[in-house]
Formats: sequence, structure tokens, C-alpha cells
Amino acid sequence: MSDDVVEMVKGKIRDLSADMQMLLFVMAYIPNSLGVSLLKELMNHGESSFDEHAISNLLKETSDEGMLMFSTESKSYVFAHDRIRQASRELAEEKNQDDMLLHISKFMLKFADQGPGMEWCLYVAVDLRNSLPSNLTNSTDLIELNMRCASLAKSKGSAGKGNELLKRALDSLESSGKMWKEYGITLKLYNAVIVSDFNLGMYYFIILQ
Repeated sequence: MSDDVVEMVKGKIRDLSADMQMLLFVMAYIPNSLGVSLLKELMNHGESSFDEHAISNLLKETSDEGMLMFSTESKSYVFAHDRIRQASRELAEEKNQDDMLLHISKFMLKFADQGPGMEWCLYVAVDLRNSLPSNLTNSTDLIELNMRCASLAKSKGSAGKGNELLKRALDSLESSGKMWKEYGITLKLYNAVIVSDFNLGMYYFIILQ
């Protein structure tokens, strides 16, 4: 499916009902398939209200439109093609769905604490929070979330991702105007970045004048 086809898919999505569009927007930001109960939580925000029966019907209707398909492996609905996910996400960005992304991020954080195998929800939550305008996020929370996720990435053997998240935390600290005013967290974060850089083969040279 070429980029031209993605534009055509976006046109098809625009012709769907508002509820089906919202379902596709939500699913586009979630890398893994979710059950009906979790989708219901993600869909219920603002003036929207759905029960599990309504979500099941939406999944079936959107599948009938060729946007989704039922996966026998995950026992849930997934995108029929990655380009449909791409088209859904691009359309959501065009419609400025920042409130929806903040809502998804908050619930992903709750899902991340529900037990083993749900840690990926933390990555989703933090990536979404990092993408939002600063007026929708709390800088202290954002710094702590990036550091928490960086620690998880390191424990899972993803040093590069951990390094990226630590630097996002450092950027958030700097933009908040709290650099060195919050001495403890600044020192801790700088030390973590230096160690992370060193482990990735990035070396610092101090020139004495």
C-alpha cells in the first residue's frame, strides 16, 4: 500500500461514523491488541460513554468496513494492515486529539501496574505524554515518568531507549526552569545521563584551561 493509498484510506475513514473513527484513533496509538474491557476504558472520556456491548458492536462494524480484522492468535481485533493504522494516526493528528492522548496516557499508566506482561503500557503512556504540548503536562510528573521508564528500558536490555528517555527527562527539567533549583533531581539525572552515555560508548572529554 503506497502513500497515495494511505490518503485514500484516510478518506474512507472520514466517511465512517464518529464513534468508529474514535475507535480507530484510540487503537492507532496502542501497539498491542486490547480486549473489549480495556478499549471501553480508553473510549470513555469527555462526553463519550460506551459499555462493552457497544464496543463489541463498533469493533464488528469497523471490521465489516475492512479497517479491522479478528486475530485468532490474540483473540481480539487488530488493524487489517499497518497502513490503516498509519492513516488512522495521521488523521487523529490532523484533528488535534491532544485531550484523547492525555486520557489514553493516564489509563495506560494504570494498566502498567496491573501485573507482569503489562509493562509495555508504561512505554505507551510516556511516549504519548512526551508528544503533548507543555501546557497539558506537569513537568515534575513528566521528568519522573521518563526516569521510571528509562529504568524499565535498561532492565529489559534496551539501553538506547533508556538513554533517549533520560535525555527527554533532562530536556523537561531544563524547559521547566527548575534546573539546579531542584538540586537533588538535577544531580541524579545528570549522573544517570552520563553513565548511560558512557555505557553506549559516548565519552566526555574535559579540557582544563
